[in-house]
Amino acid sequence: MSQAEVPAAVLATDARCAYHANNQAVATCERCGDFVCALCSTPSEGRCYCAACFDLLYQRGSLWMTQRSFTLPDTASFTLAVLSLPGLCFYGLGVILAVVGVVLGVMALKQIAAQPDLPGRKQAIAAIAVGVCSLLLLGIALVGISLLPPITI
Repeated sequence: MSQAEVPAAVLATDARCAYHANNQAVATCERCGDFVCALCSTPSEGRCYCAACFDLLYQRGSLWMTQRSFTLPDTASFTLAVLSLPGLCFYGLGVILAVVGVVLGVMALKQIAAQPDLPGRKQAIAAIAVGVCSLLLLGIALVGISLLPPITI
């Protein structure tokens, strides 16, 4: 018996669907607790939801299937930002990796703001911080090099 199935004792009391009064209830919504018939029952991830709750959870990104599709921006931004640190030895590569890491981190934060239940907020913030630090270190290195006296032979 799944978590959303209603015990036989409850169904024997002639529970009706909250959306179709003529239909016998076969389950309850995991989120709101409304009785749902076979037409309204939306099974997802081992749970049963009414159509309204499923739509809400899907839009918020609360379902695992929507979170799985989000794993790229926060992970990629952090990886690129960290790779930009050794990339400082090669100035062009370090700048490119740091900028891309910061941009992806900002994109991830915007998507998380639109869907608050998505994971990865801390990782996106860390990616932005590491990328900005890489750019600052690169700027300091360039200023330091430009202040060195010319080498004469």
